[in-house]
Amino acid sequence: MTNKQKPKLLSLSEIGRRVGLHRHTVAERLRGLGYQPDPSSTLKCQLFLFDDHMAFALRSARDSMSAARLRNLIADVQLKELKLAVSRGELILINDAVEFAYKRLNAIYTELTLRRPKRLARRIAKCKTAAEVTKILKADAELIRTGLQKDFPEISIPLENG
Repeated sequence: MTNKQKPKLLSLSEIGRRVGLHRHTVAERLRGLGYQPDPSSTLKCQLFLFDDHMAFALRSARDSMSAARLRNLIADVQLKELKLAVSRGELILINDAVEFAYKRLNAIYTELTLRRPKRLARRIAKCKTAAEVTKILKADAELIRTGLQKDFPEISIPLENG
């Protein structure tokens, strides 16, 4: 039974010592498994984040076929984890987020450019001072905010300070 260890930046030689393989074998298997060196490493001294998963993968990937099977298995597990996160509500699909944002922005745009001018034109035309216009616009903005809050209860719309 192995202890869970935090990932450490190690050289190919040190990884080889830890898994009991030659550093050339380690380099070849890491390349085959799709691991990339850490950006802080140099070409001469390549560093990799080494953890239990990498050790298992290095020991299991004896040839290119087993490396491909291992990559496929890891991809399947990651896909299942993503689907589980979506079903739990921990993660949303980008299409859903874009659709929600589009609906929200379209509702705000339509309200401000089409409905509001028609609704307020007569009352603003009758105003004699700027303070009266401001009062009407602020009251209407509050109505728009509460309407949007009712249409989109998932998101709170903060009140404007001032």
